[in-house]
Order: sequence, then structure tokens, then C-alpha cells
Amino acid sequence: MAGLARAGEAVSLRLHVHEDVLCRSHPRHDPRLLVIFGLILSAWSQWMMAGFDITMDRWPIVTSGVVQGLGLGFVFVPFSTITFATIAPHYRADATAMFSLVRNVGSGVGISIVTTELARMLATNHEEIASRLTADAPLVRGLLG
Repeated sequence: MAGLARAGEAVSLRLHVHEDVLCRSHPRHDPRLLVIFGLILSAWSQWMMAGFDITMDRWPIVTSGVVQGLGLGFVFVPFSTITFATIAPHYRADATAMFSLVRNVGSGVGISIVTTELARMLATNHEEIASRLTADAPLVRGLLG
């Protein structure tokens, strides 16, 4: 199950490996259109994930993961091409360092925000569940009784 659930990341990695196929060897494809297509795929995968529930089987997870992996591959590969398209060759080493720095800092900030929000929502959900589990609640009485 874990391998299938992570299949989308493998699809995304495969697209990164074939960056030349996506952007450089096919100049007839506007990279901006590929980014827009990737964002649409990513939004679709998020929409699919919004319907997850506890009773579903594994295939919605696998399908949304593959769609998300495709979407991210179509976003980040052309995005890198767009970023370096207008930079002179002798500045590309510095631009690569700056691009990596901004990407890593942005990832760190994003992870921090998501982790903070997760902890906040976990506390909220815990409080809500605990407030409903009292000794005189019908479900608790049924389990104890």
C-alpha cells in the first residue's frame, strides 16, 4: 500500500529526469502553458483528496497521488526552464545558487506553516472530541454498561 500511495512522486521524479523532453527538445510547447497545465492537475488532485474518508479503499489515494505527481512534474520542470531562460550563461552558476536558496527557504517556511496549522487543528479536534466524551454520554454508557 505504501508503495502504491507514493507512486505519484515516482511519476514526478520521472518527469524531472526527462526535463529535456518536456522543455528543451520541444520548443513548440510554451513552458508557461505546461506550468498552467501542471497547476490544473495539482488542483484536480487536491479536489480529489478533499473527498477522502475513512471508509474508502486505496485507489483514490493512488489515483490522486499519480495526478499530483504529474501536476508537480509539469510545474517544476518548466518553471526551472523559465527561470533560467533569460540569464546569461556566465551568471547561471550564481543564479542556480540563488534559485536553490530561495526554493529551500520557501520550502522551510511552507513546512513550518503547515506544521503549525496541523498542531493547531490537532489541538482543536482533541478539545472537541474530549468535550463530547463525558461519563453520561449515551455512547460511553453503552460501552461501559
